[in-house]
Amino acid sequence: DSAASNFYNIKLSQRRSGEVQRFIQQKVAGKVKLEVKSFGETKPRFKYFSPDAMAKNRRVDIEIQYDLHSNSTEKNVSKTTILDLYKLLETAADTFLINNNYDTILQAANGIVVSIPANTICERENKFERVKVAIKEVLNLSGMISQNASTGSGRNFLITSGMVQITAFTLRNETLQLCEDKSFTVFIPTEKPDENMQHFYASRDKNFGLDWQLQNPEEKLDVVSGIIFRGCNYPDMSGGGTGNCLKCRLFFCKIKNAVKTVCRKIYRKKTYASLKNKRAIAYKSYQKRKMAEELQDRCEDRKKKLTEIEAKYDGINVGRMEQLTEAEMNYYILKTTQMGWINCDRFAGLTQEQLTEVILPMNAAATTDVKLIMQNAVMPSYDVDGKIGFPNVPKGVKATLLGLRFENGQPALAMKEIVIGENENDLEMEFKNFSLSELKKKLAEL
Repeated sequence: DSAASNFYNIKLSQRRSGEVQRFIQQKVAGKVKLEVKSFGETKPRFKYFSPDAMAKNRRVDIEIQYDLHSNSTEKNVSKTTILDLYKLLETAADTFLINNNYDTILQAANGIVVSIPANTICERENKFERVKVAIKEVLNLSGMISQNASTGSGRNFLITSGMVQITAFTLRNETLQLCEDKSFTVFIPTEKPDENMQHFYASRDKNFGLDWQLQNPEEKLDVVSGIIFRGCNYPDMSGGGTGNCLKCRLFFCKIKNAVKTVCRKIYRKKTYASLKNKRAIAYKSYQKRKMAEELQDRCEDRKKKLTEIEAKYDGINVGRMEQLTEAEMNYYILKTTQMGWINCDRFAGLTQEQLTEVILPMNAAATTDVKLIMQNAVMPSYDVDGKIGFPNVPKGVKATLLGLRFENGQPALAMKEIVIGENENDLEMEFKNFSLSELKKKLAEL
């Protein structure tokens, strides 16, 4: 109950979980060991406040642990499941050490940027000065498959422009969350902005896949077209610097106007010095440090100063200059109030007449997973009467069935091109064994 006290909610969760416990005991008395935990509002499964999320927080979760083959007479039962393979495929996050007392901007390897205001991260009432922030980007098909990610919301499919997992930890690797009433901003790069994109959160479902939930049905994402500096080692206004102009990799070159706190706080010289001394942000060269210091002075009269910088570039011979792409100039802006998986998606907006169901001639098994890959969408599979199936997918669309199998430690891959709703009798998939390194290379080619 969002309007009640924590004491009341603890009692409420005890009553609800107790009712479920009594029901299960009546059905399987003496056959299972039951353990009941009641958290009230202290550990909500969903920390965003949409009606759907609040409804799910009021439910009792049932977790079942058992040996799937304890009484099996099969001789060749696999000792591994598909989840074991996904753990091996999972990529590492970019990890940053930040000073939580100051505003911080972080850029991950593939372009996603996170702007974290000062004193945003804590553990209940405890605040920490030094915090580790991990950013795991998923911006392509290879990343989605490796992370066992998909673009499903319930059994509806979404069109995606990228997803990211953001987590925070103490130096002892204890999980941290956002402080009460705090938020941070995420910038996701995009080639072609879509005005219908929205902000989704996700949690892992029973198959350890991602199930996306819309944060606010009425809200569409903003897009920023960044002001592009043509290089990071640009000459300063006094004529110093190297003049070695390359594509700007530092995101704060581009988004000063999108986050007002950038010009006010993050580039103050004393803030920069403090961060540098605490190893929160490290710049590899004097020129990059010089740029960070000078940007603050340019914020007051942005138009005039940017004109001067542009004029400086016009006079430089930049033989190594690379052409900037549209993708480097456009970013979706997501303001989020919780850590975890965040997505920039939209519903496909198709009618029921435009959708169909694909059922594969393959039994659902703990060792196998199949995903249906479309342009900007990846649908997870479901157990449909014992078979692997995909409900609510668009008719007539070209797609790829991608299957992974992991039996007794042996990875296998199968891929098949299809047109959804056609040739329904030709959906057999042929799996081929690969080593783990070979499989990673194959997925990287997607």
